[in-house]
Amino acid sequence: MSQLQKGKKQKISLLKEPKKLADESSFTFILRTLLKHSPFYVSGTVFSKQLNISRVGIWSKINKLRQEGIIIEATQNRGYRLAEEPKKTNIHLLKAWMNLLNNNHNVHLHESIKSTNSEAERLLAIGEGAPFSVLTNYQTEGRGRHGKKWVCPKNGNINLSFASRPNVNFTQLRTLTLWLGIDVVKLLRKITGSNNIKIKWPNDIVIDDRKIGGVLTEASIDCENVKSLVIGIGINCNSTRSDFPSPLTDTISSLKEISGRQISINEISAKLLVSIQNSLDKLIDRLDSKKLLNDWNKLDALFNKRIQVINGMNKIAGVAQGIDNDGNLLLKLKNGEVKKVNSGDTSIQK
Repeated sequence: MSQLQKGKKQKISLLKEPKKLADESSFTFILRTLLKHSPFYVSGTVFSKQLNISRVGIWSKINKLRQEGIIIEATQNRGYRLAEEPKKTNIHLLKAWMNLLNNNHNVHLHESIKSTNSEAERLLAIGEGAPFSVLTNYQTEGRGRHGKKWVCPKNGNINLSFASRPNVNFTQLRTLTLWLGIDVVKLLRKITGSNNIKIKWPNDIVIDDRKIGGVLTEASIDCENVKSLVIGIGINCNSTRSDFPSPLTDTISSLKEISGRQISINEISAKLLVSIQNSLDKLIDRLDSKKLLNDWNKLDALFNKRIQVINGMNKIAGVAQGIDNDGNLLLKLKNGEVKKVNSGDTSIQK
């Protein structure tokens, strides 16, 4: 559970009284209001007025949210307050966070699914309106780069895919994963308070060479234009190393381990979806490559380190020298030559 501060009663003036959004469910409205005024209590009268139902009806809805694992305290003459968020993603709480951030695109949440990227691709193929997102509390066949499997323990972690139909040339996608990495790292640094979270080219989110997340971008291209785009993001939030298979325990970390506290995955998921949209906006607006290089250099986990790059059967070693304007990794070889690398898996040589 992600615990919130203890609250007290706060009088909500008529001018600040929350308004239910046109397409917002009553459950989402209640949670959005509690989140907005946290850690204070909100009177049941506020909910009754907006939802046009009795105080008993409000109590019934609050009780249903409690049954979903959301801890809502009720105190006489004070009202209700959100005390703890559940460990797993909850559709009402996720949408409440999204509405607070003015991000209300369609969301599909599953308890368990093979792959969020695969489900997003299926929905795009049958004409689902974009943008939309697919999230799950557990992936049985999560995908990584080059056909690798993404392993993430059940509940307490983030598995999401964002689907869109951007009107861009396929060449613009070369830097999208890099922009995504930059925006995700900035968000995670802010949430955890750790400036040691960095990007390992091309798409790994790491801290001290331990992986905490990754980005997978997959596109359908027709005549050099991007027909559809799916962006998958996985983040280890509240897992411990013992939750992972033994071969991975020495190579992973989590936001909980970094921050020393339980992480609100609903809040982070909502903010990640905003970060993804921001990255797409940069792509579409063709933001200056100098900005990309400047931001990347501040967050680069490989810079000036001796690394090895594996691409299929090919291996190459050298000292990482950052990236170029197109997002290629710059690798200084033993003979002094600087080689551009556009694909591969990287590892730091001890």
